[in-house]
Amino acid sequence: MDFHRLLPFTTWLSTRAYFRRLSNEQAWLIVIALMFPSSIMPMASSVVRVASPLFRDTFQASTENLAWLSMSFTIPYMVLMPVYSRLSEMVGRRRLILAGIAVFLVGTCVAMLAPRLWVLMVGQALQGFGSAGLMPLAMAYIAAIFERHERGKALGTWSSVGPAVAWIGPLLAGILISQWDWRVTYILPMVTGVLSIIVVARAIPPGMSNIQPHMWRRFDWTGVGLLAIFIICFFAYLSSRPITGIAPLQDWRLGLASVAPLAILLWWERRIDNPFLDLNLYRSRLFRQASLGAALRMVTMGCTSLLVPLFLVDMFQVDGVTLGLMLMINPAAMSLMVRFGGTAADRFGSGKPLMVGFALQIAVMLSLYQSPLPQTLLGLGFLLGGHGLGMGLMLASLHRIALLDVNESNATVAAGMYSFVRFIGVAIGVAVAGVIFQGFTDAGVEPVMAYRQTFGGFAVAAAAGLALSFAIKDPGPSHA
Repeated sequence: MDFHRLLPFTTWLSTRAYFRRLSNEQAWLIVIALMFPSSIMPMASSVVRVASPLFRDTFQASTENLAWLSMSFTIPYMVLMPVYSRLSEMVGRRRLILAGIAVFLVGTCVAMLAPRLWVLMVGQALQGFGSAGLMPLAMAYIAAIFERHERGKALGTWSSVGPAVAWIGPLLAGILISQWDWRVTYILPMVTGVLSIIVVARAIPPGMSNIQPHMWRRFDWTGVGLLAIFIICFFAYLSSRPITGIAPLQDWRLGLASVAPLAILLWWERRIDNPFLDLNLYRSRLFRQASLGAALRMVTMGCTSLLVPLFLVDMFQVDGVTLGLMLMINPAAMSLMVRFGGTAADRFGSGKPLMVGFALQIAVMLSLYQSPLPQTLLGLGFLLGGHGLGMGLMLASLHRIALLDVNESNATVAAGMYSFVRFIGVAIGVAVAGVIFQGFTDAGVEPVMAYRQTFGGFAVAAAAGLALSFAIKDPGPSHA
């Protein structure tokens, strides 16, 4: 059926009626279409992970510099997630998705042609700027289309595209690097972006959002600015050496510059009538727990995404193809597990998958720290696979409980807030891993021990997530 023949509606009630008119086949076709733009970020991330050892050599970058290269994407990505959610109320979800992909493609071109590290960071930042809204907007579509008892399966299916693309992406990037160089790898996210524009434009009909153009004048631009200042200053304080030359967590100017805008932001958002950060969402116990759990899950992911590629090159001297193959293992395991995790969450509640997932994270990080497994590629591959299984098991469970108590009319904003907190976790993981590893190497610790001790320290974040999972009281499928 041609979706474009369906009549658009612009009020919330008529939009809900629009969704209810969709057949099961039509609803799942939209889910499939949303998987294309949702594959952009994992494809871009795959390229950076495989190319990071070459970035280090090309630009003579330290581990902390590489962490900042990663954060140059992540910071605008997470800051703008809740912004996109609010802007969708003014221009529509579909338009924002298409515009975001276009900005992402511009950033990809800049990164591909970058002659200096700072230019590469600008390209990465534009990529993050453009892709920030793709995941929360897709989650909001799914929350509106499916009933509560079906969302776990739908979110699990949609979520599977990230690990699947992150699975094949490293191999493709590794092959391109082996044949040419790191610049050619940016063809992969470019092709993904172009395909996403075509699919979204053809498969998702306009008129499926509640558009309120007058909200431009009332939008909380002050709050956006305060949040951006806080995030930038906070991570500059956390990893200050590349910025000011002062050791991490010791530059009081950056510490003050992060605390002050945060305090003002919290005061401002509670004062105005239409804040872009809806702090009332955190009155929901399940939303608080899902947001914190997702952030803790991503902390260890941030650590491994930065250090595992460098570990493979430094310890095993692998070539591009072998590096890509090894980096496939974690997302492949995630891809195998993520849909099962969503189905299990629908059937048994989200608490049990989270317990198992965080327990696997703890076991893997401690094994990287002190077991003999990381001494061989086979043993390291086994650990990366275990880490991926745990990550995949938790993904849809966290998505599910994040939206369980949220009104359908507020789903887009909630998805943006949840995704924002989730990616704070990965940025913290990257920054802290870079700081700890650089500190060990500067102190003269042998590289293998520097890697191992850094990995072991991140078991603490997984342990905190495990403790949180025991506190989650998911009402289960009967909640619907």
